[in-house]
Amino acid sequence: MENVKKGIAVAGSVLVDKIYTISAYPESGQLTQIQSIQKAVGGCVPNVALDLKKLSPELPVYAVGTVGADDDGKFVTQVLKEGNVNADCLTQLPESTSFTDVMSVQGGQRTFFTYAGASGQFGAEHVPFEKIDPKLLHLGYFLLLSRVIVENAMLESALALSKKYGVELADIRAHIEDLLFRFTNEALKDTCQRVGGDPTRKLSPEDRLVGASKLAVQQGVCPCFMAIGAGAAVYRYIKESDDAAQSVERAKQVLESVSGLCADEEIAARILHFYEMILAGADLSALLREADRLKAQARTNVI
Repeated sequence: MENVKKGIAVAGSVLVDKIYTISAYPESGQLTQIQSIQKAVGGCVPNVALDLKKLSPELPVYAVGTVGADDDGKFVTQVLKEGNVNADCLTQLPESTSFTDVMSVQGGQRTFFTYAGASGQFGAEHVPFEKIDPKLLHLGYFLLLSRVIVENAMLESALALSKKYGVELADIRAHIEDLLFRFTNEALKDTCQRVGGDPTRKLSPEDRLVGASKLAVQQGVCPCFMAIGAGAAVYRYIKESDDAAQSVERAKQVLESVSGLCADEEIAARILHFYEMILAGADLSALLREADRLKAQARTNVI
């Protein structure tokens, strides 16, 4: 029983939920009324840690994660301490604290906009085992960033399909939600190896990465998140198929021979950009930030 008293460390995502109740979700370019605003802690660490303390007030619970040196970081820390959770193991980073803006239609659905922020930088180096000796370590939401990238890539494709064929975007989004649910349904036993495998086929000119990116460009959609997937697929193709070392020149050859893309084409240039980032060791947070930056730049160019 003595070991149990050492408690549980909860590690992973730490963020703030900013919940906006709105009268209706607006069409693109339209305005809607915000009726109320609420603020709450979110993510694996605050949610699990606070619930554990409610279930067992005497159990030592440690919050392990990364926050920014900002008001949101102070807010999370304060809420955890008020809940008697040990927040001394939260690491402050230069990044802003992660947050999710939740647009909630009264009596209807909610839409989420998330910013990876400091939690996107969380890694093993941020778990201070020298400070704590927990019986259990719970790690959660660690794959959230990869889901954000996948979901955004699917939304790029959905927007292009909607524009091309006149299908309601909401109908395609519902299909996306179903697919994402299936990806996480363990009962289906559908492995990451299968979903992410066969880069040769997926990089072919008319398949889901390059083919979808072409359609997006044709329909005025900037396929930045699809380019992350394509860059990763090129990296994997070279790793699995070649004796040659990873290099930008080899990546150009793969895009030309497998995808039918010349290096100076817009799509190829974007894929190579993310391939170079992956080759340099960029983490998911850096890839996400760069895709967001390119998206914003594309919108500015249109204006």
